[in-house]
This record gives sequence, C-alpha cells and structure tokens, in this order.
Amino acid sequence: MPNPSSNTKSAPRKEQPVAPFGPRGGPGMWREVEKSKDARQVLLRLWGYLQRQKMALLLVIVLTAITALLDLAGPYLMGKAIDQALTQIIGNGQQNLALLARYLWLMFAVYLATVIGSWLQTYLMVGISQTAVRDLRKDLFARLQTLPLRFFDQNAHGELMSRLTNDVENINNVIASGFTQLISGVLSLVGVVIVMLVINVPLAL
Repeated sequence: MPNPSSNTKSAPRKEQPVAPFGPRGGPGMWREVEKSKDARQVLLRLWGYLQRQKMALLLVIVLTAITALLDLAGPYLMGKAIDQALTQIIGNGQQNLALLARYLWLMFAVYLATVIGSWLQTYLMVGISQTAVRDLRKDLFARLQTLPLRFFDQNAHGELMSRLTNDVENINNVIASGFTQLISGVLSLVGVVIVMLVINVPLAL
C-alpha cells in the first residue's frame, strides 16, 4: 500500500537569519552594530562620568606608569646578571656568586612589585568603571521616565533592554581594561625604544 505521505511535498524550510554581528534586542531580532556618528562627542560624554573620580584616575595612571617601567627593569636586570655575573663566573670560578645573588634578589623584588602594582591598578580601574556605569545607568533610567508612552510603543522592548544592559556593559569593559592597556602599551613602547638607545645606539637603529 503506497505511503500517502510519500506524495506530499514537505514545506520548504525557512532559513534562520544569520547574525554577522551578534543578537540585538532579543530572540529573532538581528541587526548590525551601529557606529557612533560623533566619536569625539561620545568620548567627551564618557569623560564627564570619569572625571568625577579624578584622584583615583590619577593614581591609576601613576601605577600604570610604574608597572610599565618595572616590566622593562626585569629583562634589563636579567641581561646585566648574564653579562656581569654568569659570564665572569664561567671565566673566573666562583668569585661572582654574590653579585649573581644580588641580581636575583633585585629581579624578585621587581617582579613582585610589578604584580602588586598591576593588581592595584586593575582593582582601582574596576571600581572606577563600576561607579561610572552606575551613574550612567541612573541617568538612562531617569531619561526613560521622561519619555512618552508612544516611544515605548514604537520601539521593541528587547531593543531597549539591550541598550540598558549589553551596551552599557560593553562600555564598562572598555573603561575597565582598555584604558589601562592603552596607557601601558604606549609607555612600554616608548620605554623599550629608550632602553635600546641607551644600551646600543647602532643596534637599536
């Protein structure tokens, strides 16, 4: 007996939308991530939230500079230990073990200070970012209270929730990690160039 379902054509499957930039606004809602029309204005507005904690920011910048310098001091001391202590030990017996021990203790102190400084700057920056995000969320919620009901009818609720949660959390991540990484990267680059020029100008060039 023929199977009745064999003559029945199955309905075409609907392809699910592909999200090149990730979900926004809830299930089934996809769209490209918007770019800021005026990046300078956005940065100035973010700075308005950050400048309320000027002393903490200044301390973070100082700690970042110190840890960047300490990152350079470790390899420099290691090179000195190899050139002045280990090389002379190989040539002259055991007479420079004390010098090698001093370099090792200096390297230990430098790396320990680097770890402590990095932890402190991360701890402070997370606190700064959380405070800034708290103020930003409060201002956003206060702004929502002033909008008419027509605004909420014309905009998807999932989209509004995404603005208040995902977008603000992305700002939090940028402030907490990107700020210190930018300063540390610039200082490290400048410091490496200076150390290379101090050690050997022709080789550095």
